[in-house]
Amino acid sequence: MAEVVASSIVRFVSDKLGAKVLKELGLLKGVGEELKRLESTLAAIQDVLEDAEARQVKEKSLRVWLRELKDVAYDLDDLLDETAVKALTKGKVRGLPLTPKSIRVRHEIARKVKKMRKRLDAIAEERATFHLREGTAKDSEPSSGVREQTGSLVDESQVYGRQQDKEQIIDFLLGDSTEEHNNNLGVIAIVGLGGLGKTTLAQLVYNDEGVRQHFEKRMWVYVSDKFDSKSLMRSIIESLSKKEFTLPDMDPMQRELVEQIRGRRFLLVLDDVWNEDYELWDRLRILLNNGAKGSKVVVTTRSRRVASVMNADDVHFLAGLSDDDCWLLFERRAFESGSSARNPSLVAIGKEIVRRCGGMPLAAKALGSMMRFKREVSQWVAVRDNEIWRPSADVDDDQILPALMLSYSHLPPRLKQCFAYCAMIPKGKTMRIETLAQLWVAGGLADLEDVGSHYVDQLLSRSLLEIGQEEAHGAVSLVKMHDVVHDLARFTLGHLRKLRALYVIVTEGIFEEYGVRVLDGKNVYGRSAEEQDEDERVLLAIFSTMKPLRALHLDGFPMKALPAAVQNLDHLRYLDLSRTDLRTLPPAIGRLHNLQILKLLSCTGLEALPESIGELVNLVTLDLCLCRRLSSLPDCIGRMGNLRNLDLRMLPTYLLGDGDGDGGLEELGTLNLEGELYIGNLQNLRSAAEAGEANLREKRGLRSLKLKWDLTSWFQQEDRNDVAAIGGEHTEPVEDALGSLRPQPDLEVLRIEGYVGKVLPGWMMDCSIPNLVELSLDFFTRCEKLPALERLSCLTELNLSRFPRVECLPRLGQLPCLRVLCLEALPAVKRLGSELSGGGCAFPALEELRLVFMSDLEEWSGTEGEDFLPRLSELVLTDCPKLGALPSTFPSVNRLTMNVDDKLLLSHLERGAFPNLKHLGICNCDLDDEAGMPEVLVERLASVESSSWTGRPVTASESEMMMTQCIELTV
Repeated sequence: MAEVVASSIVRFVSDKLGAKVLKELGLLKGVGEELKRLESTLAAIQDVLEDAEARQVKEKSLRVWLRELKDVAYDLDDLLDETAVKALTKGKVRGLPLTPKSIRVRHEIARKVKKMRKRLDAIAEERATFHLREGTAKDSEPSSGVREQTGSLVDESQVYGRQQDKEQIIDFLLGDSTEEHNNNLGVIAIVGLGGLGKTTLAQLVYNDEGVRQHFEKRMWVYVSDKFDSKSLMRSIIESLSKKEFTLPDMDPMQRELVEQIRGRRFLLVLDDVWNEDYELWDRLRILLNNGAKGSKVVVTTRSRRVASVMNADDVHFLAGLSDDDCWLLFERRAFESGSSARNPSLVAIGKEIVRRCGGMPLAAKALGSMMRFKREVSQWVAVRDNEIWRPSADVDDDQILPALMLSYSHLPPRLKQCFAYCAMIPKGKTMRIETLAQLWVAGGLADLEDVGSHYVDQLLSRSLLEIGQEEAHGAVSLVKMHDVVHDLARFTLGHLRKLRALYVIVTEGIFEEYGVRVLDGKNVYGRSAEEQDEDERVLLAIFSTMKPLRALHLDGFPMKALPAAVQNLDHLRYLDLSRTDLRTLPPAIGRLHNLQILKLLSCTGLEALPESIGELVNLVTLDLCLCRRLSSLPDCIGRMGNLRNLDLRMLPTYLLGDGDGDGGLEELGTLNLEGELYIGNLQNLRSAAEAGEANLREKRGLRSLKLKWDLTSWFQQEDRNDVAAIGGEHTEPVEDALGSLRPQPDLEVLRIEGYVGKVLPGWMMDCSIPNLVELSLDFFTRCEKLPALERLSCLTELNLSRFPRVECLPRLGQLPCLRVLCLEALPAVKRLGSELSGGGCAFPALEELRLVFMSDLEEWSGTEGEDFLPRLSELVLTDCPKLGALPSTFPSVNRLTMNVDDKLLLSHLERGAFPNLKHLGICNCDLDDEAGMPEVLVERLASVESSSWTGRPVTASESEMMMTQCIELTV
């Protein structure tokens, strides 16, 4: 039976009782005393929760008690939300006029609070029968120190004990297994328990060099438990073509698939297949037989019956790893490099723990991750001797690995709640970290989004979440769950009827009428008009009946209007309407007084927001990114006192109005914004004073700021005199405006685009924002001098793009933390020498360098020895036609991007430059003409691990011509 974690929701409700609005409710006759008693009872229960949650594994009656407590806490949370809303809509409670209606409201509130208090008292009295010990119910933190549609990439250095399995699969793929069949297709199934590494083995095979050369086409498709013909064929086509396929009908899909594979030898991996319907597979096999002889399909599955249904030519039953190989996986995660040799006692106990993993790589990794934070022998002995290793009648799902249950049981209480909540990520999907953190916040499981992100890090470190996608410099943006871990998360949720956090798909009609907290309305491809009408009827039914809903996820739902009935969702805290066809929001949106997060990302038809949006006084996050038709925000935006995150990227016109009426930057001055802020179309500023009213310098939580002047908009104005006044010789208004937009000193990311002033403001020249991590200055058409960048000791990324008049650059080489440097479209720069590097050890931390479209660059010199660019791993050098020499052979560079006809680089390659090259990117290349490629490139392509080709980009002369036109317009 799954454990019950009640401490987080009890703590959340207890904190809510101290909220200002609820304090006002205490002024009502008969309510104040009941609220105080509620608060006291919750405090007494909190004192014993830690002991109760620890003992529930052995005492079933305690588990029942905790479940009852959890349900009452959720119901109390609902009640507090309802009463708080009534207080907000009626004004302060003490000021309610004594009308018959207001008297009824008071009596109703008092009656409900009293009834809830009696329920809680009954549960509190029962705790005495369990002899629970008092203590603190705080989450313990470790000491310092939606499973994705699986891709084909794998880190072979972290795979152990699968070489023989890999060779056997490859022998089948490269051999001719179709002689005895009357078809061109061979099928091999990899069968094994969840967590054994079936997908990893398939990835090893898929990436083998011999396999890559043998097959003309390779496709990787994650199938999971929905073997749907349409979606499967679409995935195969998209894997082949590397682009989205949108035609919804079956016939064009079949024709496109056949056309893509006809006469070509291909390899298709179908990962994690569950469906046992022979007819579905037979229809797909008929289409796949259009490939050339020797085409193969690799299937990974937990089911032997799937292998039989798919008529596999060979079945590879995957066994568990040896204890030695499992130990290597465990050791890599449990110990820092080399530290296991210094802990012989822990090693001995660890090897005993590993023997209980049953050869499961996933279990070994999860346990190793968990033990990394434990260094006492007693802690390791406790894990080794834990009763969870013994068979238990309570654990009725034999697919849940004891090692994973153990990893779960060692989580802090609140982290257990967050992990169980992850079961809402559908199998086969990923989820953005910020979305997961926001849903935790909405569900009362995390206090702030940054705390939620911290919880994600903790689950990643314990291998209970996996990285779904990494962005630049290793930043994780998406997370996923292994399917076995997903089973564990579902298992920990307990009975569905008591579920308070459910993630479902509206279009499948799967949802509970009671206790639903989270709803996903993500639409699927190819919905008919009748089906979409049904979807909207379902939404109306939800809005009318599902009052407990906390989070509503309608990203991509095909609706043009949000029903006013959404106001019935009094408890809603998270609403995602991204990528819908909405043109506006109903005034009723202002009734959602508990709403904290509102997402309207890529609502490209959205034209206006209602004035009532200012009534969302608890809103923390408002995402309007890519709402291209939204011309302005209402004046009431300044009343949203709790608003911290306002995403206005890619808005088409001025941020808060068109410059003719109210609603200027002064509206921002009243908001305590945090995180990231984008202010676009600053050419519409009415005065520098208005810019100062944004009060950016006092927004201490602001970490990222982008400021943009839209040059194109200026050029298109009818009154060219105004253009001359702002973008011509008289640049003072723009310079004064940027000076007034001075940000707070702890800013980490600053991006400025389209600035036409000649002089930068003092706060930039003096580097009064010393903690910058990333700086991007783009399209400064008239700027004559750059700031003293060497003073920015925290800088990790610098992008200087399109500075047509700048002839020399500051001493960037002495920035000790600079990791990424982009110099692009600087036609006046002729030399990169000591004035750039600053002498001595230059660019000590630089990892990525881009020199692009520097049409007059003639000389590039460095310093002698290994002190020049010692850590550079990636170099992009394109369209620098006058460059005569390179400053180094670049021994540390493993990724190079160059033009196919760059004579300088070609000659250096011939002389052995770039000796450690692993990836070669070739630009300006005709992809259909390999014959014209220089021989040295052909040789290097044969020796590198990977390569990429891109077609002809904009030439340097074309780029320079466009820039010249732009400069002429601004002069």
